[in-house]
Amino acid sequence: MKISRERIGHEIDLMMSDKHPVKAMCDIRDLGLFYVVFSFPEKSNPPIFDKCDWQCVSHIEAAWDLAYSIGSCVFSSGSDSKSQV
Repeated sequence: MKISRERIGHEIDLMMSDKHPVKAMCDIRDLGLFYVVFSFPEKSNPPIFDKCDWQCVSHIEAAWDLAYSIGSCVFSSGSDSKSQV
């Protein structure tokens, strides 16, 4: 079965717009799908480093925690950010 990049992008958008975006990214990473879903150029400057998937999830979690702590109305889930992981 072949799935288009547009369909994958749409599903990722839905996951990231849901109440648990950190968990969504953790699941993508933990299932080994990060580099399948998110492709990087073969030659980039600076080069892509190992464990980029872990770094990405860490940054998303930090942004979520910051937005939650300042009461951003963008995130209206009302749940504790630590339960996202």
